[in-house]
Amino acid sequence: MYNYYFCGINIERIQFKNVSIVLMKSFSKILFLFIIFAPSILFAQNPKKYYKTAEEFIASNRYKDAIDLLTKAIDIEPDNEEIYLLRASAYELIEDYRNAVEDYKRASVFMGKESDVFYKAGMAYYKLKRYNEALEMTNQALELKKSNLEALQLKVLVLIELEDYFNALQAAEDAVKIKSSAQNFYFQGLVSEKLKNERGAVFDYERALKKDKDFVPAYIALSKLALDRNEIKNALNNIEQALIRESENVEAILVRSNIYKVNHDYSNAITDLSEAILIDYNNPELYFARGNLYVDLKQYQNAIYDFSQVIKFNGNYIDAYYQRGLCNEQIRNKQSAIEDYKKLVDLSEKEAVDIKNVLDAQKRLFELRRENNKPGLILQEPLFQKGIIEIPQRTAEIKIRGRVSDESEINFLKINNDDVTIVEDIDGLGFDYNLYLGEENTISIILGDVYNNILQETFQVIRTEVIPPSISVLAPYASENGDVYLSDSSSTINIEGVVTDESTISSIIIEGISASYRLDDINPTFTATINIANKNKFKITAIDKFGNETVEVYRITREVDDVLSTNPMGKTWVVFIENSDYQNFPKQENVSKEIELIQNSLASYSILNFLHKKDYSKHDLERFFAIELRDLIRSNKVNSLIVVYAGKSEFSDGKVYWLPYDAREDEKFSYFNINALKASLQGYTNYLTHILVITNVCNLGSQFYQLNEKQNSTFPDCNDSEKTTNKSAQVLGLSTEDKSPDGMLFSQAFSKVLEENKNRCLSIEEVQSEISKILKSDLNENVVLGDILGLENENGTFFFISKKNKGMVSQGK
Repeated sequence: MYNYYFCGINIERIQFKNVSIVLMKSFSKILFLFIIFAPSILFAQNPKKYYKTAEEFIASNRYKDAIDLLTKAIDIEPDNEEIYLLRASAYELIEDYRNAVEDYKRASVFMGKESDVFYKAGMAYYKLKRYNEALEMTNQALELKKSNLEALQLKVLVLIELEDYFNALQAAEDAVKIKSSAQNFYFQGLVSEKLKNERGAVFDYERALKKDKDFVPAYIALSKLALDRNEIKNALNNIEQALIRESENVEAILVRSNIYKVNHDYSNAITDLSEAILIDYNNPELYFARGNLYVDLKQYQNAIYDFSQVIKFNGNYIDAYYQRGLCNEQIRNKQSAIEDYKKLVDLSEKEAVDIKNVLDAQKRLFELRRENNKPGLILQEPLFQKGIIEIPQRTAEIKIRGRVSDESEINFLKINNDDVTIVEDIDGLGFDYNLYLGEENTISIILGDVYNNILQETFQVIRTEVIPPSISVLAPYASENGDVYLSDSSSTINIEGVVTDESTISSIIIEGISASYRLDDINPTFTATINIANKNKFKITAIDKFGNETVEVYRITREVDDVLSTNPMGKTWVVFIENSDYQNFPKQENVSKEIELIQNSLASYSILNFLHKKDYSKHDLERFFAIELRDLIRSNKVNSLIVVYAGKSEFSDGKVYWLPYDAREDEKFSYFNINALKASLQGYTNYLTHILVITNVCNLGSQFYQLNEKQNSTFPDCNDSEKTTNKSAQVLGLSTEDKSPDGMLFSQAFSKVLEENKNRCLSIEEVQSEISKILKSDLNENVVLGDILGLENENGTFFFISKKNKGMVSQGK
């Protein structure tokens, strides 16, 4: 337990009425242990037993356990004032005066005529330094019992704290009238001191000693008064009398140390403080006093140690940071001094402090941090090169964005004389400013810190279109990685593409050859025939009229002629549509794995090119199928096309929808109707022989396809030229009422059929049959194969042709 001091009084030593409850005798050890480990069984919701056990816990210093039991007792019997009183005393023992006050106030509801309960609440408020509430409780205690001496004594102390010295004197005199004790004369002396009545204070302290010659607080008070009058001998005599009676009285030792200090006897002064520290090791005031003595002796390292101990015990002790900062300056420990002053300034925003020390610390901190380096500037936007910023013509306002840095605080930032706000974020200091440029041809940025170190940067503005062109190759098809696949070993190829840019294009060069295009067109198409003999790549360079240049390099992958000659399906492409990372629906975790499974199974078959389109919006899907894919098929002379969809789907009113990644729930106009896919595919029939759509939608819908119900005993043979050369437009998918069919099972079954196939070719009819067998044995999914309505069907069919011909047997079912 800590001791509380006020005006030289150890509050715990004042003979107030004992606030602790007389504890009952201990239970037997066996019963005590049983209560510890099984209170819920023993107490059986009996508040009296909770109360008695709580008394035992308090006796054994288990205050928190006692509080827990008393709380349970209050829950059962909330109108029992004795329980509140005992819990309040337990709170006081752990110095939780806030909760103690609340319990005393609750008890007062039931004990409204008991003076002591209001007195105890007042004492708790006093220890919380809430003096107005303490005075209110004390007055209520005295209204109930005017002769309550403890309440009257507390009132003296509270009024002193409130600086109401005249009423404090009246209360002290009333206490003396009740009992002319040493303690009450001492209180009267305290008030006399506050009223600057030094003679009266001395008289009262001496009367206290006449009542009790061993009343140490009076000796200490007389010694302090003598020291104030510089009566060193008298002060020393009085403090020695105190120490004869209480040799380990820390306050008395501290007073004697001050006497030695005033008498310039620093050795004995330090010795006294060291002795006091041995007695009260955790008292920061003692370390602070000794630290100041070491400062007077210029023993700065010793002083720093003592001030550090003060801060260890009280991290908010502002004066200790100030003194330690001064000492660190003396030993030229600049960084430590900066840290001390900075901490002091930070604490001053929350604590009541000596403003003089704060202002001095701020001044010292400013000088200690002084440096002569210019601030740093990184201009992130707009882009610049060699002090030149290029901006599009007719641009009146531009965004200026960047980062700033400095060893010190930035004082100002000006852009073309406009004041710009600097914002601090997780990456440091930055700015983001929209500058009205008008007709200005320069941008001036001036940055200054608090030490007037100035950085000035000036940029020349050139108005021009600065975005480089974008190049897209349509034929031969170029993947997103820049790979171009050729179906023969010709030494020359015809290249067709598009260049997009805000401005007109001044030149398009392909391997040193100028491409053909309309010079005045915005976003022109271009063509060129180039020689690729002995080459594995070619380069396209596009430059707009402002000199903005784009260079794209494409790698050539040649397909041997006999690969296509052995594939009756001709040049075959596969398009994957993967929608998984939805904006308004849960993410489809398995979709990427489904695509991967199908693509891996197709890798051993004669597929010339794979296109993978991921997380497409409705607009993206419509444009891709209606324009982009059509142009690619036409330009690259594709013969067979497989479209694989994996993602969410919806079947409603006989219509089937693929859900784009930006689809919104219950808003069908945001969905992609696969009848729109059918409409786009109708434009492909002039180029394609075979079309196959593979999808795991919930229900294909009668508007999209017609079920192929022919039950042949044998499957189509790829040696049947009618089947391979006649047009087909087919769909393979799931037909189920489940709105969320298990696409992973479908994909696994599809992959298994293709991977386990031992034949040279595999018809889509056989694939459908084998998948049905696999899924029906598991989840009874209905795998359907049908013809897409509205597209040309000439009784042809789709075959998967294996790349590996050796060891393969011809299909002949």
